[in-house]
Amino acid sequence: MSGNKSYIREHLDYFDDDYSYPLSEFLAFEQDIDKALIECSCKVSGQKVDAKRFNLWFPKPHSKRQLKKMMVLFDTMARDNNILLNRDLFNQFYNNQFDWSKVEQFILGVDMREDLASSRIKIWFIIEDYPEKIETAIHLYGENKDLRSLILHDELLIGFDFYFNGRNVIKVYPDIKRFEYEQEVNQQNIAKVLHPSALRLIEKSEWVHINFSKDYSSKVLHFHVHDPVPFLEMIPGERARAMCSYYRQRELYNVVVSFYEHELIEKNILNWNLYYMPGLPIRKPGILNWMHR
Repeated sequence: MSGNKSYIREHLDYFDDDYSYPLSEFLAFEQDIDKALIECSCKVSGQKVDAKRFNLWFPKPHSKRQLKKMMVLFDTMARDNNILLNRDLFNQFYNNQFDWSKVEQFILGVDMREDLASSRIKIWFIIEDYPEKIETAIHLYGENKDLRSLILHDELLIGFDFYFNGRNVIKVYPDIKRFEYEQEVNQQNIAKVLHPSALRLIEKSEWVHINFSKDYSSKVLHFHVHDPVPFLEMIPGERARAMCSYYRQRELYNVVVSFYEHELIEKNILNWNLYYMPGLPIRKPGILNWMHR
């Protein structure tokens, strides 16, 4: 079994999950999987755990080709399973004039659920110095002053979810580096948008991505951390305690722990995500240089 597929197998084994369809079809199709960095993830909602969640971070030379292959996979899966993968929003963002030189990172993801209709394929672009596409993304997502106030630099993460039930969702993720938060000129504006409970965790993180709900009534905070254990220790329940014990023994890189802001405020974390990359510096040094700016 290849390197990345072995990491996937190990992740699924820990969560007692399987390599079932349609994850198997995605991985069989993705013959270039070992040209990417693998990011493993789990989503916890109360007692429910979804672990068939994996993202492939491709280096620049392969990005455009991988997107074309993904479009072929969309058509194949839709035909074979009588499902609709809606690309309407995506096609308003991406076209033949798209400038790939402005893309710092391209990511493909899968999130497979027991309910096939709730499963999704995901695409992200990290763009830099591409103001017209930032404006397009905000227009498609919905204008909001809080979103704009958190865009502190010309780099932005933009994502698309393609649900197997036909939903197509765009997401815009402004991010705050810790050194940016520490700058007095930024603190006042950030404090108008984020609760003190979130601000305290920014101080313990390298940086945070913020994802607003479509109606801007709630936020998910994605904290990039060196060590996930102190964050997992904030979560009640046996599941989080077991994961703390397990991940203390693992060598993980570019770890992200995600919380809903309102659950942080209420000190009642029931829904959370964990993302990690195993063995990054040894296997693919330099691909994610944008993270360390």
